[in-house]
Parts: sequence; structure tokens; C-alpha cells
Amino acid sequence: RLFVAGGGEGASLTSPDGEAWTRRASGTDLALAAVTWGDGEFLAVGPITFLLASSDGQNWTVRDTGLTPFPYAHLSGIAYNGGHYLINGSGGDIRESGFLGRSQDGVAWHWTSFAVVGGLRWLGTEFFASSAQKEILTSKNGKDWAVETVPEPAYFNAAAVGESVTQCVGWPRAYQK
Repeated sequence: RLFVAGGGEGASLTSPDGEAWTRRASGTDLALAAVTWGDGEFLAVGPITFLLASSDGQNWTVRDTGLTPFPYAHLSGIAYNGGHYLINGSGGDIRESGFLGRSQDGVAWHWTSFAVVGGLRWLGTEFFASSAQKEILTSKNGKDWAVETVPEPAYFNAAAVGESVTQCVGWPRAYQK
């Protein structure tokens, strides 16, 4: 068992127990925004539309996403549900240009326009994301999304599920349903 987290300046952090962490080089000096484990490998995303892959969390290779890097573009979340990966990102004006990538193998990606979201996660039974427009988005398959408007503006960047409860944290508040 190995935990892997991304960090600033290209840091990859690994831990066998979630308590003691070792900083490792990822081969880039750009921040790793999100990391997921799926189908025998770690995938990490970050700015300028890059994707890194590693089978051991220590040695990373750059993988082409098929996106043309453009100013202010970045990939900000990645999740795997046991059958396919989703990556979300945005570019330009954060309110207007979001996109979502879907892949069965983490190599070939299909990209579509999507709301600008944060906190993309697989929560065991569904994908979860939040928009900058007071919305929580959920999907069982990564294609069809249900939208729930939350009472206060918030941009959630993490979520967890407990017994019948989804807890979201972000800025400027937390939300529970």
C-alpha cells in the first residue's frame, strides 16, 4: 500500500502509512494539482494540460492528453471509478471555459466542454464535482450529470462520503448533505 499526493514545484509525496511522507521529484517543476490511482498506476494532473503517470509513485513519465496547451489552461482534478478516468480543467476566464476528459485506459482521451469544477472525486458510487456557480454535480457514469444548487456560493475542492452523508469542504465554507 502506498499513498501518493501532489504538491507545489512538482513535488510528489509518498507514504506507506499516511503519516510519514517522503518528497520525490516528479520530473516537472509545475504543481501537481491532483493524483489518483487506477488500473495499476498513479496519474497526476497540473497546469499547462500535463498528465504524469507512475506505476510506483516515484518514477514519473509525461503522458500526452491530446490537448493543445494554451494560456491559463490547467487540469485541476482527476478521478477513477474502476472503469474509466475523468479529468477536469479550465482555461481563460474561469467562468466560461471548462472542459472534461474521459478515458478508459488513461492514455486516449475524449474531451468535451463542461462546467468549470473543483474537487473532482469518485466517492464509491458516483463522481462528485462542484462548480464556481453554487452547484454540486454528481454522475454515476461520468457522462450524465445531476446538478444541485447549494444555498451559498462556494467552491469545493474536496469531498468525502460517510454513512448517508456527503461532506464537502472548500472556500469559503463547508457543506453537508
